[in-house]
Amino acid sequence: MGTEAPNDAPQALPKEVLSGQQAFSRLLADVNLELLEFLLDMWRGMDGFRKANQLPGADPELLSLKPHDLAAKLLTSSEKEAVRRSLHQWVQELKLHHAALLEGYQEAVAEGTRQILDEFDPEAMSRELEGTKVKVGPIMMNSSWRPLRTQAIWEEYLLRFQKLRALEAADYERFHREGFRQGYLRFLQRHQMAGEKTGEDKTAVEKDGVEKDGGEKDETS
Repeated sequence: MGTEAPNDAPQALPKEVLSGQQAFSRLLADVNLELLEFLLDMWRGMDGFRKANQLPGADPELLSLKPHDLAAKLLTSSEKEAVRRSLHQWVQELKLHHAALLEGYQEAVAEGTRQILDEFDPEAMSRELEGTKVKVGPIMMNSSWRPLRTQAIWEEYLLRFQKLRALEAADYERFHREGFRQGYLRFLQRHQMAGEKTGEDKTAVEKDGVEKDGGEKDETS
């Protein structure tokens, strides 16, 4: 009785397994589309923020993409590697954007507070009120006399306080807007300079390695 040869042909997977694999693949595809849509929404939000603050906007071509279009480029496009690198760059830029928002917020708080305090600087108010008239009973008198100058400063203080308290929430932006913008830009510029320095160092190391390799070849030849 002969021995049967082993059957090395791949066995068909059970229908239950195939069905599970297909469902899992469909789930992954749906999750990836959700992530791409989230990325594009975040990018559009960043673009709107930058335009509102007079900063450079995003790539218009990117803003017009749909999640399915981007997925198709990643899977079937002849330029899928370039698209993948661009996608990585977009994610990195979004990370920088959110880190820059934090620095912008911190600078806005500091600068806005300074501006509000400057509104109530007694020395500045004293210089501004020099030579003005102060009402004492029915008489207007020059504020050059120190007690009258102090009264004038106090009245101006009360007036400015009332104006400040009467402001709407949106009106307070004028104290903080420029500080926020400067803090945001400073973070991006600092990171850009650090990235350029890293790139220069990497190029120098690679060049040094090439020169060493070339020198070793010359010695052995």
